[in-house]
Amino acid sequence: MANWSRRQVLLAGFFTGAGMSIVTSHFRPQSNSEHDQEGADIAYEADISASKIREIEQSIALRQPTIPYNRQMSKLLVRCCRLATEQYLQGVADPNYNGAIASLESYFPQLDEYEQITSFQAFRERSWLEPVIKQTPLRSLIPKTDLIYHGFMLKSPKNNIIVFRGTQEPDEWIANINAAQTDYRSNNTQVGKVHQGFYSLYANNLAVPIRKAIKQFAPNIPCYVTGHSLGGVMAVLAAFDLAHNYAEFRQQIRMYSYASPRVGDPNFAQSFNSHVPNSYRIVNYADSTWLLPPTQLNESVYLHVGQAWSFINQTGDLNPNHQLAAYQAAIDREVEISQPPITPVSGF
Repeated sequence: MANWSRRQVLLAGFFTGAGMSIVTSHFRPQSNSEHDQEGADIAYEADISASKIREIEQSIALRQPTIPYNRQMSKLLVRCCRLATEQYLQGVADPNYNGAIASLESYFPQLDEYEQITSFQAFRERSWLEPVIKQTPLRSLIPKTDLIYHGFMLKSPKNNIIVFRGTQEPDEWIANINAAQTDYRSNNTQVGKVHQGFYSLYANNLAVPIRKAIKQFAPNIPCYVTGHSLGGVMAVLAAFDLAHNYAEFRQQIRMYSYASPRVGDPNFAQSFNSHVPNSYRIVNYADSTWLLPPTQLNESVYLHVGQAWSFINQTGDLNPNHQLAAYQAAIDREVEISQPPITPVSGF
């Protein structure tokens, strides 16, 4: 393996910690207070000034959603994200599990009106990390199955839902830190650059089954695309993919991401905004994952997409701050607020 820089090690620590938190303590109950607080839309920005960050953020004019943020749907969607993680874990624990979310512990009656039309499965990639992990107490976390779950799709007479889980697999942690940018091409047209690791995960595991399954959705009702952490990234890529390639769905797509890292450069952000204007990203300002990759990473520039909704749930530790339980608790209490990101004063 090539030598890693200090920044790569830091990014690896952030992303690996976030992924591990979901597996080891995702279902731990939370009992913290949330307070409305402004925060900075920055990351580990040692090599860039605050004024430069502000200049990059203001370099493109992203229009606001035409449809208001839906708190009731957000409450439902964040619970669906939890189910996507449970689906993965159940599939790892039980080789005979068929992916049905109705059998999972966190299933809730509000989903009775929905039909689960498919689950996303893909062959898991054996990582070079596995021999290392097998020598640690974490060896029990390595799946013994060849196929793993990435999420599911639901439909109802009122709306459709596409859900993605967050980081679980060693190769996903590695993809998280593969932050070099690659061209995003659709119909032989380049529409900006995106995070290479994220894009490879989407293209290799999700693009084909999503495009196939979308044909079962009615195009004249809302289609919600959602996910937490890495799942939020997949939601961004899936929403853009569908809006860009299936014009009949474009006006109906609503993207809700939770704790999503940045995905692409300013050109991608602008193109995404024009195709999927009704997008919302929900972040805990005490969580660090959504601050990655940095706004400027070597020669690459990253910007967020979606209208920002935020809250603060500070537990005193990185992992609980990132867990779905913290996000669900805040959204249930309706403490998330919408405000533009605040970049710190010069000298931060």
